[in-house]
Amino acid sequence: MFNPSNPTMGRGMLLFAVIAGGLGMALGVGRQAWREATLWLGLAIFCACYGAITLNALPQLHRLLLIVGLAAGGVAFWLALQASLGG
Repeated sequence: MFNPSNPTMGRGMLLFAVIAGGLGMALGVGRQAWREATLWLGLAIFCACYGAITLNALPQLHRLLLIVGLAAGGVAFWLALQASLGG
């Protein structure tokens, strides 16, 4: 089910990261809605790190990409949870 060096999935994740980053900048920063911007940018960083790992790009930095991706994903998850609970 999971192939660590799947270039199609890696490119798709990087494309989604660019789209999510653009949405975060346009919708969040443009309206000065910093929580929403941080959520979208955290999601974009998570997807970019995961896409780079899946593409097997920069194999010497996989551990750093994993740590940064998990931290950004955790922040995005926390902000999404706060938004869904009305906080």
